[in-house]
Amino acid sequence: MYRLLLCLLLAFSSASAFASERLKFIYTHENRNWLPLVEQFSVDTGIEVEVAWAQQGDLKTRMFTYIEQGNAPDIVLVPADHVGLYPLMHYSPLLADMGTDDVGKDVWNSARSDGALYGVPITQGNHLVLYYNKAIISTPATTWADMRRQHDAFRLKDREQPLYFSDWNVDEMYWLMPFLGGFGGSPVTDGEPTLDTPAMARALDFYRGLVESGLADDQCDYNCGQQRFLSGTLGYLINGDWALKEYQERLGDNLGVATIPEIAPGQPVVPMFSTHVLAFPANSLAGHKRDALLAFIHYFQSNDVQLKIWRSLKLLPVSGDAYRVAVSEMNGNEKAMISCLSKSRPMPADSAMSLAWGAIRKGYLRHKLHLLSGEEAAELMQQLVETQRQNVTPAP
Repeated sequence: MYRLLLCLLLAFSSASAFASERLKFIYTHENRNWLPLVEQFSVDTGIEVEVAWAQQGDLKTRMFTYIEQGNAPDIVLVPADHVGLYPLMHYSPLLADMGTDDVGKDVWNSARSDGALYGVPITQGNHLVLYYNKAIISTPATTWADMRRQHDAFRLKDREQPLYFSDWNVDEMYWLMPFLGGFGGSPVTDGEPTLDTPAMARALDFYRGLVESGLADDQCDYNCGQQRFLSGTLGYLINGDWALKEYQERLGDNLGVATIPEIAPGQPVVPMFSTHVLAFPANSLAGHKRDALLAFIHYFQSNDVQLKIWRSLKLLPVSGDAYRVAVSEMNGNEKAMISCLSKSRPMPADSAMSLAWGAIRKGYLRHKLHLLSGEEAAELMQQLVETQRQNVTPAP
């Protein structure tokens, strides 16, 4: 399957690779097993779709290139905050009645940016949780003080093989957000960036302290942590719901799912959650492929396909009926995932959020290196995002 996917990805890079009557589809979901679902859509409808996977961090740059070449995809599947790039990507504005009646208003609103709807929700969740290996961790920590005590005891044990205690994708800013929420902050409030706050400064200081105390390895990136956990040599890993299926298959009964530890007793972290949505670059819904695109929307929001998404990918449906069936089928870890979701908050999808990520990262890296205090880093973030907002111009 991955060989086929690679071929499709290479084909997508060429403007001449697509026949005009076909749909062009890019998805960025970390769970890459969407291809069989898209292939089944083609079998069921007779509409051909050419598929490519892109890394989320690379999509913005690649999309600019596609748009400049007149080779933009017809559809992208992205986290809902990506629709905040609508001034640059020319995403088609949508109406909620383009989809099925079984998707709730709150779910649709997750894809609103600056008051307008630019995405069609397909799955929900996308939140961070604490995974743990029961063969290494008997009882998951409930606070970061507990985690430090467990870490100290862990280091004193003699072992025949090297084991690692805990890890997460330290330098990816989505992993910082639960701590910002835990201190009462939000990167965007009512559509405006709110980065220069005491909450951000305190979150940065607390987060850096965790890393410097050895609770995470900033030299071990996402793939490194993933490999350690899948190989059974890592006790804890903070990662998203998208990884649940693979972890269950690999670790079996040794897998546990819990909430990320509290900053202090009674002070929980607050992860973000969002939907993954279909969006339509270069105003593709207004073009000659509109009917095929509407068929794609209705297919992937249909109850049958929503259940297939749950059963094959273990991603939460947005269809009410499919969601209720999914809940009735859940095992203990899947129910724990739902519990974690209930303790999360919606990720803003306004244009300010899509611009804030880069500004947050720049301030974070300077703070990580002790070049700026938490307060100074927060101030820099705010200055950077405000400058970006002034300089944003729509793509041609």
